[in-house]
Amino acid sequence: MIYVLVAAVIFGLDYCVKQYIEDHKDEGEAEDICGGRIVLRRLSNRGSAGGFFADKSDAVRVAVSTIMGCMGIHFFLLLFQKGQKWTKFAYALILGGGLSNMVDRYQKGYVTDYFSFKVKWKKLKRLVFNLSDMFILLGCAILVVAGLKKK
Repeated sequence: MIYVLVAAVIFGLDYCVKQYIEDHKDEGEAEDICGGRIVLRRLSNRGSAGGFFADKSDAVRVAVSTIMGCMGIHFFLLLFQKGQKWTKFAYALILGGGLSNMVDRYQKGYVTDYFSFKVKWKKLKRLVFNLSDMFILLGCAILVVAGLKKK
């Protein structure tokens, strides 16, 4: 059940970082880190990724809860099957990050995002992420690769 532990560690890590950011940064306050390649800043995102549907936060909460519920059931069923280690690992990453963001939505009404990349591509530069987002993206990439390897 190492995969459940992976999900729990991701959840706890991001939860602690979000708490630190909320305690030590004002909304919108920015600080360059990692040689200026990353900008640390606090953003309260009431919508989905990229701030879309911020005016429909209840619908976003329902959609996210539904997706997390379905993924949680599938993950639970996968745990009792032999093999599929990469798929289980990917689900652990996605669920650990997704549940952390979902708890934010229910407890605070928004997701705390806290870093962005200082790059030339303006669309990426304006997006603000949290660790959970990175684990979700990594988990999705692993699922795609694992799916391609099966074919």
